[in-house]
Amino acid sequence: MKKEKQIEILSNLIAIDSVNDKEAEVADYIASLFTPYKDREDVEIQQIPYTPGRNNLVVTIGKGSKILGFSGHEDVVDAGDLSAWDSDPYKAEIRDGKLYGRGATDMKGGLAALVIMMLEFLEADNTPGKIRLLATVGEETGEYGAAQLTREGYADGLAGLIIAETLR
Repeated sequence: MKKEKQIEILSNLIAIDSVNDKEAEVADYIASLFTPYKDREDVEIQQIPYTPGRNNLVVTIGKGSKILGFSGHEDVVDAGDLSAWDSDPYKAEIRDGKLYGRGATDMKGGLAALVIMMLEFLEADNTPGKIRLLATVGEETGEYGAAQLTREGYADGLAGLIIAETLR
């Protein structure tokens, strides 16, 4: 995938105001990226509602008995007073080689990286085993989505789990 397409994916995620109670649009967007592959037997796309407007997303690709999990959350902290921002928080902007926008580091950047990696495996038709993306709601206020997906068995059988959260 070309760098421009990768930046477009992150920019599109940043453009979504996904403060708590508004995560479904993120799940819809990410699911749409995997839609071209939905008819493959090694691709499964599931939206798991938490409450109206709040959908977790589980995308599983590849084959194998062991599953490597990747996780990231769809929500962001409220932008607060928009007049205090130097630029529109919901419009990705590149300055001095760095991309700025609401959620660029917490956590849409990490989520985009996971999605891009999985899409690149599918594009190359070379997924190295079974990979499951767990994109969750409500991390900023209680990790509701992660708890729901765990309770409902989506994390069962994972050989490992990598969280794409940045360190601050």
